Amino acid sequence: MENLFESNCFKTQRNLIDRLRSIGLDKYIELPQIAVMGDTSSGKSSVLSAISGIEFPSSDTLTTRCPTQIVLSEADEFSGTVCLVRFGSNISSHLTHLTNRNEITTEIARLTQVIRDEGQTISDDAIVIEVRGPEYPNLTLTDLPGIIRTVQDNEDKAMIPRVRQLVDRYLVQKRTVILAVVPANVDFHNSEILQAAEKVDPKGERTIAIITKPDAIDPGAEQSVLDLLMNKKKALRLGYHAVRCRGKQHHDDKMTIPEGLEMEHDFFHNHKVWKSVAPSYVGCERLTEKLVKVLRNIITDSLPIVLKEIMDKLLKCEDSLEQLGSGMNTALSRRLFYSSFVSAALQLMKDALQGDYANGFFAISTSDGDCDNRAKAIIRKHDTKFQQEVDSTLFEEKYVTPDEIKIGDWVETFDKDRHARICRVEAVEDKHIKCNGVMHVKELCNAIKALDLTSLKIQIVDNRGDELSIFPSYKLFCSLMREYVQKWDAPMKSLLGSYVHVCQDVFRRILRHCGDEKFSRLNEHSAMVLDQCLKTVRTETNRVIAESLRAEYRPFTMNPALYENLVKLRNEPLKRTLEGLTAKGSRDVNLDAVYAILAMNGIGAQGDDHREALELHVALKAYLEVAKKRVVDKFPMLLQEHFVCKLLDSLQNQFASISDEQLEALLRESKATQNYRQQLGSELESLKAAEKEISSMYYSGSNK
Repeated sequence: MENLFESNCFKTQRNLIDRLRSIGLDKYIELPQIAVMGDTSSGKSSVLSAISGIEFPSSDTLTTRCPTQIVLSEADEFSGTVCLVRFGSNISSHLTHLTNRNEITTEIARLTQVIRDEGQTISDDAIVIEVRGPEYPNLTLTDLPGIIRTVQDNEDKAMIPRVRQLVDRYLVQKRTVILAVVPANVDFHNSEILQAAEKVDPKGERTIAIITKPDAIDPGAEQSVLDLLMNKKKALRLGYHAVRCRGKQHHDDKMTIPEGLEMEHDFFHNHKVWKSVAPSYVGCERLTEKLVKVLRNIITDSLPIVLKEIMDKLLKCEDSLEQLGSGMNTALSRRLFYSSFVSAALQLMKDALQGDYANGFFAISTSDGDCDNRAKAIIRKHDTKFQQEVDSTLFEEKYVTPDEIKIGDWVETFDKDRHARICRVEAVEDKHIKCNGVMHVKELCNAIKALDLTSLKIQIVDNRGDELSIFPSYKLFCSLMREYVQKWDAPMKSLLGSYVHVCQDVFRRILRHCGDEKFSRLNEHSAMVLDQCLKTVRTETNRVIAESLRAEYRPFTMNPALYENLVKLRNEPLKRTLEGLTAKGSRDVNLDAVYAILAMNGIGAQGDDHREALELHVALKAYLEVAKKRVVDKFPMLLQEHFVCKLLDSLQNQFASISDEQLEALLRESKATQNYRQQLGSELESLKAAEKEISSMYYSGSNK
């Protein structure tokens, strides 16, 4: 009962493996199998005929040109099919249902001719023979084309490496048992198939050596072959086995397969040397039993691993396809993908310029050397720099100081408490001066500086119009103010350039972040659109700020700070100087000193030209302070309105104006990506079919 259970279990497992192979799973996962390999003259086909009961075509033109999978199953009645399975697509074609075993030879010849007619000398396509009947074992074998060293004059020399490539594809698979067929009358050490097997299976874990043609051994030379058969020379875990099958002459004499098996039985029972060998080492009948056992063991050992690999690869394949995304095969799918890309990119651009940094894209770790994508914060730093450059525009003032302090000059002196006082010099000595009867160190006294208005006086004279000298010239005021305004042109252009560079750098990173590497054309197009929009908006913004700068050439303000500045500039210096005339704690002043201070501040003794120049000087200085405060706010606001906002609008319009034809060109996947997607799709299809087969097997088993 236990043996019956084991037998049924093996049948179920073998059927599952055969089904998995039929759906093409062996292209992605190694499946347990026995592959028959050997030279063209090794007797490989005769061994297969003896095991399977199938007559293979004996014509030289119809020798094995592709893998031949033989699926033998025990059944009450004969049935079977023969078909050609394409390697790339795993599609079955030329299917024939068999009514008797004699049809198999004809079908093999027919399918071999199909391959020849297609111009294939050696093919990866497989002839699959499935037969069931009471005389068949439960065994699956894959026969490979015989290894060749030379070809005839009318044959393609490319066959030689092509066969070897095909054989190597099976050799390297760890779950493939290598059934190496070697004639007994050749040097085993130089056998190409044994050398190839040893290279991939150095410990002999999955190789069985089949020794054919024992009748061809020279009399007396049998012992070396027997030693090999007994695993005494080159040890193989699965061992060696000797068979004697029909040769060419036997085929020519029309010897049948049963007659050949009878001949083999007589040889091993009656030969003076071979009759002493244990029956388990010789004969096709025992070989079949051994192969069934080997196949059972490798399937039993491998199946749990195969099932796990199917599940693992299925998940990995689905993940890969998910990462790859859906194919852009329709206008709607392309438009949806593009809209999602543009929407995400524009939102990040708006966030970057509005200072909304909640998205993880704006996270930065200085230790990792990340790029700073917080555009608004960067722009604010440039705004601050612009403010500092404008604020550094100082009104040009020149003061004259007497080269040497003389008697009668007014100087600023300090008492021991560092309280300043202005007084007239009464006497001058080498290193001291005397003021109000007190000696002071000359180096610690400051001569009163006088504002040098010479240049301004000249410009007033050179630009004199109809206006009275008691009124400052407005035209001259505008002309002089323009010189200062023009100094802001470079900082303004530099600020615009900074806006452009910040937006360009951050937006390019946004496009890369939102884009997909596999759509390189779309990424290049998006970068080009960004550059075009930047160029267009920058040109227009340059025009706007140039006009705004020219507007500053014509002074205007409603800001009361102008009058406050004017009064302050007029009165504060005079007030501070007059306060310096008094002694500490006293309100008494020298009237002559007051007259002198008033004269230095344009009151009293100074001429009209000095007073007129001083008035213009104070007006220019007062207005410059007001204009600077306006400009440091005005131009960043202009850039926000005419560059930042217009850039976002321009990008949105340009991205939205793309046609379906353009999208088709931009979202066309590369050939490599298309092939990869197709490969993943085929693999996923096979894996899901395998999953279905596995579920079906377990479901059927649970109902039994």
